[in-house]
Parts: sequence; structure tokens; C-alpha cells
Amino acid sequence: MSQLNYLESQMMEFGCKPTTAEWHRICANATERRVKARDPIYNDERIAERVIFVSNGVAASYFIHEDGQVSLTRFFEPGHVATNVACAFTHKHGKDRVFAVSDVEGVEFSSQFVLNEYATSGDAFGRYIRLKIIETLEFEKDLLNCRSLNNSRTRIKFLETRYKSAMKHALKKDVAAFLGITPQAYSRLQKKHLTN
Repeated sequence: MSQLNYLESQMMEFGCKPTTAEWHRICANATERRVKARDPIYNDERIAERVIFVSNGVAASYFIHEDGQVSLTRFFEPGHVATNVACAFTHKHGKDRVFAVSDVEGVEFSSQFVLNEYATSGDAFGRYIRLKIIETLEFEKDLLNCRSLNNSRTRIKFLETRYKSAMKHALKKDVAAFLGITPQAYSRLQKKHLTN
């Protein structure tokens, strides 16, 4: 299935069937993109310019702190919108970046096109974007609640239930960066988790 076909099937799952004319407009503004594992998808500047709807593979966003420490902030699996939505909509550069955890395929649009569809379109794609934003906000709330608990076991359980594909593809150092612990501490937690 091509990335555009996957996007169309996702829209249909959300009850957002595009007309033929709208689908042609979507396709005219879309770029199918493939990124190899571990390669960057967006740096801190392009994150404000582009939006990718992931159709295959796993991506992740990370933030580099002033002291050089890296925090992996979230994973993006098929069906997710991989970008910093606030940066894309405000056109302000963020300090986060998105990279491919595994080989990633997706449909990419300019943030301006997505913003126009989101804000002004009553068409299927605009409705789909609004529903995806609501879905993302709900997920971010769950993620924030999970991360506010200073309990790595709870975070691992969250990863296993909400990021099944990411857990299959992510390196230990990526999962540890998400949990806010060292890879060694993550290995110890995994051993304890498997024995319980």
C-alpha cells in the first residue's frame, strides 16, 4: 500500500471521506517520503515548515538541553502526525528534532497547507486534521500523566501498551532516554519487569 493510500484509509477510519476533487488537491500538495533508520526527519528549523503523517515505521522526537543532555519526548507510529504541531502552526523554530527509529515512510505536507486545511477547510482533510489534533492532545495528556509519576515501571507499562511498535524497533538507549534513565538502569528494570 502506498503512503497516500494509507493516509486515505486513515481518513476513512475517522469518517472523513474526501471527494475526488479534494483528493486531487491533497495529492497535489503531498510528497511521499522515506527515511532510513537513525536518519533525521526534521531538524529544529524544518520542524516548523513540514508535517509528516507516518504510514510505516517508527519515528521519535528529542530535545537537546543546554547542558547537552538529550530527552526523547515521544515516539510516532503509523497513524501519528510526526512534527512539533505548535512549531508547525506558529512557524517558530523549536529546539526539538525528529529522527527515524526504524525505516520510516509517510506523507509529507507543508505546515502552511496543513494549517490552512485545519483552520479553514470544512472538507474531509480539514476534519481529519482536527480529529488527529484532538487525538494527539488526549495522548499527550496521558503521556504527561505517565511522565509525572516518578516510577519507571509505570512508564515501561505505558510504553508496552501505547507504543507497541516503538518497543519492537527502538534501541535501549532510546527507551532509556524516554524514561529519563541510563541504558544500564533500563536493562536492570527490564530484568525485574520480566521476573515479576
